[in-house]
Amino acid sequence: MPARGFAIVVGSLFVLFGVLGFVPHLVVYPLPSPSSPHSILVEGGYGALFGIFPVNYVRDVVQIIIGLLGLAAAGSIPNARVWNRGVFFYCAAVLLLGILPWTRTFFGVMPIFGWNVGFHFMIAMLSYYFAFIYPLDCQQPELAR
Repeated sequence: MPARGFAIVVGSLFVLFGVLGFVPHLVVYPLPSPSSPHSILVEGGYGALFGIFPVNYVRDVVQIIIGLLGLAAAGSIPNARVWNRGVFFYCAAVLLLGILPWTRTFFGVMPIFGWNVGFHFMIAMLSYYFAFIYPLDCQQPELAR
């Protein structure tokens, strides 16, 4: 159940943050351009969600898709573990790309710098635990004969 529960909670969190990125009153405009050689090419919705997390419409859609996949995967333990592994690799990639100065905006498509790096670090560590380490939900109780 923990792998499924994690997929539900984090999937819901991704959907929630993605949807909230489309609410203009929650996004602070304009967000200063990141200090990198690449500027944001997709400026639609570019700002800071709650004044903290850099977002744009591409990032919001990606968040919603990942969250919906997580909610769908939570139906079974094997699917939830696969989704947790995928989220780990996605968050680890975003974490590394967000740290590097020339990829902080994912080549101009979506902002992955600032507090997004810390958010993805936290999700990557938790998803690693539920995808690769937590063993109890793999064990099936033996059926009585």
